[in-house]
Amino acid sequence: MNSAVLRKSLMITVLAVLLLGNALAQAQVTITYMHRSIPLETEWAQRVAAAFEEAHPDIKVELL
Repeated sequence: MNSAVLRKSLMITVLAVLLLGNALAQAQVTITYMHRSIPLETEWAQRVAAAFEEAHPDIKVELL
């Protein structure tokens, strides 16, 4: 392989890695939190989950 082809292959590989890394970084994560079904605890869990999601927009909280 000559150096021009090798350089071009390296540039394409680096670009592919950067694009893949960017796509993975933007993926949303969901965490599940299970709590008791006591009404007061449910209201508390909803408030905490909403505050957490506001502070961490790339993470969604699913309450069970």
